[in-house]
Amino acid sequence: MFTSQKLGGAVLAVTACLAAAAPSTAAVIGASDDNFIRQGSYANQVQGSGGTGQVIIAKNEGNTNSYTRKSYVKFDLAGGPVLADAPATFTFREADSQNSGTIRVYGLNAGFTPGGSELGTDWAEGAITWNNAPGNRTNHAYEMDATDTTLITSLSIVGSSPDGTEYSVPIATLADFLQSDNTVTLMVTAQSRFVNTFRIASSENTTYTGPQLEYSSIIPEPSTCFVWSLLAAIGLGWGAYRRKR
Repeated sequence: MFTSQKLGGAVLAVTACLAAAAPSTAAVIGASDDNFIRQGSYANQVQGSGGTGQVIIAKNEGNTNSYTRKSYVKFDLAGGPVLADAPATFTFREADSQNSGTIRVYGLNAGFTPGGSELGTDWAEGAITWNNAPGNRTNHAYEMDATDTTLITSLSIVGSSPDGTEYSVPIATLADFLQSDNTVTLMVTAQSRFVNTFRIASSENTTYTGPQLEYSSIIPEPSTCFVWSLLAAIGLGWGAYRRKR
């Protein structure tokens, strides 16, 4: 006898089959917004020519120094379906570094909710400052808020490396940082006290490619699995109709 449980089972089979068979491809996008923030007397001022500068900067001059800077990069993945449980790669290029040291890369945790004067996940490069940046630890030169962010990795920078040197940061699971508005926010800070600054080519840089995110995008096309599963569900429905007659 045909039952609603059998129909439900058929629907679940279709869903499971789609999830297993959904093809994906690597997608690479540039930053939608990127800028750096500055501590001390500049804490409420937008830097980087309002977000249109050629570089974003990480610099550590102490926990209260006006020369300390952190960089923010946002990616907008709203262009298509995302395979959120897959890994991703964050890539950026050095625009100018005259000394060696260590930098850190953080991610803004998925589900972030701003508090106080913090901007949300839709922050803009022309509005972000030290005091309103999401997930910033405002009293520390290179650490971020431990509740709202996760340290992804630390990288060693060699001062003798040429300008344009590329750095790639693996992200184990994109879902850890994918917000409900389909944005991902990453931060770069200087753990070491660089004599000068570590400069990253921004999305507006005319010499080097700006920050990029590579991730897995689901290809929205029907599969053989879908067709056969759908036919099976129709067959069950027809069987139920005939039994009722």
